[in-house]
Amino acid sequence: MNFSFLADTTGQSGAAIGDIVNVKVNYGTIEDLIPGENDIDDGIIDDGGSVATLTDEYLTGPLFTAGSELHGTVELTDLDAGEQVVVRIDVKLFCQPGSNPTGNLQGALTDARLTFIQDSVPVEPPEAIPGGEQTIPFRQIGDLEAPELNIQKTVTTSDGTCPGVESLTVTTGDTVKYCYVVINTGSAPLYNLNVIDDAGTPSNPADDFTVTLSSGLTDIDGDGTADDLAAGGTATGTALVTLSTAGTAINTATATGDDSIIQPTTLTDNDTATVIVEFVPNPAYTIEKTVTDVAGQGPEGNVTGVGDVISYQINVTNDGNVDITNVTVTDPLLGTLTGPTGDDVDPGVLNVGETWTYTGTYTVTQEDINNNGNGDGFIDNTATVQSDQLQPETDSEKVPIEGAPAYTIEKTVTDVAGKGPEGNVTGVGDVISYQINVTNDGNVDITNVTVTDPLLGTLTGPTGDDVDTGVLNVGETWTYTGTYTVTQEDINNNGNGDGFIDNTATVQSDQLQPETDSEKVPIEEEQAPIEEEPAYTINKTVTDVGG
Repeated sequence: MNFSFLADTTGQSGAAIGDIVNVKVNYGTIEDLIPGENDIDDGIIDDGGSVATLTDEYLTGPLFTAGSELHGTVELTDLDAGEQVVVRIDVKLFCQPGSNPTGNLQGALTDARLTFIQDSVPVEPPEAIPGGEQTIPFRQIGDLEAPELNIQKTVTTSDGTCPGVESLTVTTGDTVKYCYVVINTGSAPLYNLNVIDDAGTPSNPADDFTVTLSSGLTDIDGDGTADDLAAGGTATGTALVTLSTAGTAINTATATGDDSIIQPTTLTDNDTATVIVEFVPNPAYTIEKTVTDVAGQGPEGNVTGVGDVISYQINVTNDGNVDITNVTVTDPLLGTLTGPTGDDVDPGVLNVGETWTYTGTYTVTQEDINNNGNGDGFIDNTATVQSDQLQPETDSEKVPIEGAPAYTIEKTVTDVAGKGPEGNVTGVGDVISYQINVTNDGNVDITNVTVTDPLLGTLTGPTGDDVDTGVLNVGETWTYTGTYTVTQEDINNNGNGDGFIDNTATVQSDQLQPETDSEKVPIEEEQAPIEEEPAYTINKTVTDVGG
């Protein structure tokens, strides 16, 4: 089937059918996107096998030129005897800007011919199908609706208001605000609107950025994205950009949008804003200190004892716009640092954008544990960077200390009346020998340690106080000794009534609550009960009578 379409209006020029964008067999509703008109070919019956294909398309002359036509050939296959189908052809209407077209546009089925029978048997020569030329008049041309795209770009200071100005002068390191206004001056919607800014480097698309239009857009085409601009609508957006390189930055913003939903033509417009960047020296650096490991537990570990090794990393970055010389990094806790690495351009010069990395370690001492850091429960550590150009900068890190003071007291009997530690008390005057051990089994030295035993009285010792006199150091054991001599009262009272000589020792200190330990020595009862009866006797004798 051969079709022809007018490529210019029949009256004043300005509208044309210029492209066949879709050909198919309709099996149900058409997609003309006009509410209420989606049912014009409901009820068409088809076996599902017919296929329409555009095999040829050409223009006989330029668009908007009298006599120019668009020709197309459509092949229809698998058409069964008695079958009726609707062949749908979508064409695109072009409008000439500034024109005032009149008249109408037409399409025509110029002729049809049979080329194959049963899909594979050629008809030679092709057989004409009766019917003649059938003209399809379209609506008379009235008001033409088309979108028009316009973008306006200005610039202002970072805290300025939009719109800004066409050109602005700033200094290196300043941040400016670019203002974007996109206007659809036409009478139809713009679809899929997008704005790209070339960041002032038109030859380097890698740094282009998409401008977010924060107002004015809606979802007209129903694709789920608010990127369409209604006829007469305005969309606005801003972008903050920091300019660190001196010179003139001419930024170009390019707006694009589609003029229709089906087979669209993309409209484009652009605008520029100029920023003159004057160089002002701005030396600057930052120092960042981090903990990389604590005693093999990773950077989040805690200090748990003497000898724990803390590993640190110190980064110094030149984030200004001039090179920095005579850079030194010190850390009084770590002492000598390793590094720097990253000094790759000019040795000894911290170049713009360069980062130097130092490392160091610190080994925890007993003093750190005893003092709970500096009293705040942390190993505190500060690194300092200084240079010829800048004042010193510092950064600190702190690692938690798990301070756990602890001691134990153990009291034992070493002898009972010369019978060894397992002996029993058998009488008044038996001597019981005791030993008391106090051990620091925590991780903090313990001060002002006192051991008391009310039964023994004054104790001998301690022995084992070998490191810091008067301080029970971590892991240290102090040993005290003492004796007790059994009294008649102990025998009479059978101890405290339980048959034992009971004895308790107590240890206390500045850091901890008192702890106690007790020992008991059995009192051995007589094999035969003793009959205790009060009695006395008197004996009177004569020693002499009359001399």
